[in-house]
Amino acid sequence: RLQTCLDSVFPGDQDKEPVCGYAQQFLAAQKQSSSSQTHRDSPSAGLAVKDKQKLLEIFKNVRSKDPKVTNEALMELYRFQVQNPSINFDPFLERTSKTFRDFITSSLTSIRKQEESKANTTE
Repeated sequence: RLQTCLDSVFPGDQDKEPVCGYAQQFLAAQKQSSSSQTHRDSPSAGLAVKDKQKLLEIFKNVRSKDPKVTNEALMELYRFQVQNPSINFDPFLERTSKTFRDFITSSLTSIRKQEESKANTTE
């Protein structure tokens, strides 16, 4: 069922679109965790399918060649993280390059600092 939803969100050749590969890896990890007793402890176990799809779409947009789309996706990821502080993004990133993980981490840190700065100036 989730695969069908992902196929509708991420159409196209999976070998040519890296995010589909990530989605496949994420699905595989979910199948493994759902068959084990640690499923309840999985960082995304309580995450609704809709939210998982949203995260996959955000990560797809982060990899966009259009800087505006990338920046909007990073801001969306930041907001998602703020709204869901207990969610660990590692399952979505564990098989990506260190460069990509570092980019996500530094971008989110930068956005957090900007948001904190805005909050401090409005007080």
